[in-house]
This record gives sequence, structure tokens and C-alpha cells, in this order.
Amino acid sequence: MPPRNADELPAPDIGGDRCISYRIPGTGSGGSGEYESYCIIFTKGDIYEKLFTYGPSPDYELLKDLAGRAAAKIP
Repeated sequence: MPPRNADELPAPDIGGDRCISYRIPGTGSGGSGEYESYCIIFTKGDIYEKLFTYGPSPDYELLKDLAGRAAAKIP
């Protein structure tokens, strides 16, 4: 389940059983300002995977690609 302040995104077709995707705006605050993060969570059989990226300009398309590659390696 995403955090309360998350923006739910259309879930990519990853894993096979269940997949959710969301963006968390304005997390953290340091000398370089607020960061945002993206998260993709999917299940495949008995495997549960949670992948996220965090930073001043996280790359959601790269995260989707990595999640798809991870799911493809699960038998």
C-alpha cells in the first residue's frame, strides 16, 4: 500500500500477479532541497519485489525498465 501522500500511477504490466506504482513528492529536505521518489511493487508467484528511485530528478522510465528485467528473471 502506498503512503498517504503518494500519487498513484498507472501500474505497469510487470510480474503477473499484482503490481502497483506510485510517486512520492517532496520527500526529504537537505541542503539541496526536496527530492521526490518513484516506487514499483510487484509480485510474481511467491516473490515480492519493491524497487524505488529517489533524488532530485529520478527516472521513472528507467525504474520501469529495471522492474521489468527483474520480473523476467523470476521463474
